[in-house]
This record gives sequence, structure tokens and C-alpha cells, in this order.
Amino acid sequence: MNKKILVTGANGHIGRNLIKRLLKDDYQVVALVRDLGKMPAWLLGSSNLEVIEGNLNDKKSLKQAIEEVDVIFHLAAVLRMFEKNNELYQTNILGLKNLLGACKKVNRRARFIFASTIDVEKKETDYARYKLKGEKITKDFCQKNPKIKYIIVRIGNVWGEGKEGMVGSVIETINKENWQSSILYHVLGNKPLYLVEMKNLVEKLVGLVKNPKATNKTFSLIDETLTVKDLVWRLKKQKLISGYPKKISFGGIIIKIWKFLGRILKRGDLLVYLACEK
Repeated sequence: MNKKILVTGANGHIGRNLIKRLLKDDYQVVALVRDLGKMPAWLLGSSNLEVIEGNLNDKKSLKQAIEEVDVIFHLAAVLRMFEKNNELYQTNILGLKNLLGACKKVNRRARFIFASTIDVEKKETDYARYKLKGEKITKDFCQKNPKIKYIIVRIGNVWGEGKEGMVGSVIETINKENWQSSILYHVLGNKPLYLVEMKNLVEKLVGLVKNPKATNKTFSLIDETLTVKDLVWRLKKQKLISGYPKKISFGGIIIKIWKFLGRILKRGDLLVYLACEK
């Protein structure tokens, strides 16, 4: 493959798996990382990988990273549910604008693949709000700078072979066999989860690079939608959880208080996440 691809957020869970998949197809990959020391050794051995240490507020490193690339996967983001210390805005909005500004200065034709979240349609969180704003910023920029073609990917709840991510969180919470497991199952059990397995996600992302018609469009990347109870039933059948939690009194009131405290204290967990559904 002759395409050169930039991946921001390359040290993240999706970033690492995506780079591994791109290298498998012999793409030239540029990885932008905040800390070179955290880059996994199993990636650093490839002659097709160039690693640049920098961040979205370092315009010099952005300019270096953008040079001669054909595709940009913008995965770098702060993933916190609620704004705290202005970090969500600094990275997810100002960082995005800095990266797009670097694209404009290079003045090169490229695809800009912006990693958004399925939550922009589903959740009332600061993270979802900023991602929706990021989608608009990306579209407006590409309209004014037609050399850059956007692709927006709304990514679902990612999980992997080790059951990490959303599936892992459900397993961990249910197996606690406490008030949290009870509320998850009995109060939030009908809440939907929009699941995408990591290996399928990276295949979908690479497919967008190969598809010449996948430009100036928005894609929802999910495999299936399950309720919490559906997922727990499946996990029980796979013997990954020990049993179904007992119902407790006042569970509905408890989750309302828990959600309120999460917003006030700027802290979120699986229960708060599910309770923030629109």
C-alpha cells in the first residue's frame, strides 16, 4: 500500500490495535504519542512505523506528523464523562482545532477520520456533548477546505477478547454481588448497550481507508445492540458471571442519587454512564 496514515492517540487501546492492523497491510504509519516510553515494544520494531512524540497543543509536532500523510485517524481524546479542570475542552475541542489547522497549513489532499462516539445520540454527558461539537467543527472545516474530506465514525461500546471494555465492566460489576450489581441488573437492566468487538472495529476502520466512496459521511460502528439483561444472560451462559444479583429495596431512588453525585463530583462509573441515557 502506498498510503501514509497518521494515527493520533496511538498509545490508546484502539490506536494500538489499529496501527497493528494497518501495518499488517503494509501501510506507512505515523503514530503521534504523548509519551514515547509507553509505546508497546511489539509495535516499535516495524520499519513502516514512524513515531512522533508530541501532543495536540504542540503545533510543531502536529506539523511534523501531518507532512505527506494521505489519511488521518484522529483518535486522541480525553474520555472522561464530565468536564473537570477544562481537560475535555482543551483536548477534545482545542486539540481538534489545532490538528485541523495543521492540515490547512500543509495544504494537502487527505481524508480526516474523526473518532466520535455513538453516545452523541444516546447520552447526556459532557464527553458526548463535546464529541458532537467536534463533529460539527470537522464538517465545517472540510466544507471551507475541500482538499480535506471528512469521515466521522461514531464508535460503540468497545470490548475485546479479554472481555475488557464495556463487557468487562458488566462482568466485574455483576460479580461483585452487592448493591451495584443489583441496580445494574434490576434498575438498569433494560438499558441498551451498543457493542463492537475490537477486532471488528479495526476491520471497519481499515475498510474506510480502502473505500473511495466513504467520504463526507458519518458511520455508526457497532456490531449489535443488547440490553444489560441480554448481555448478562449471555455471560451467564458462558460461565463468565456467577449468577443473577438479588433485588434490593429503593434501587430506583439510589441510582438517582448516584447519578446526581456523579454529576456534582465530576465522577462517573458504569451505573452513572447507563443512567445518563437521553
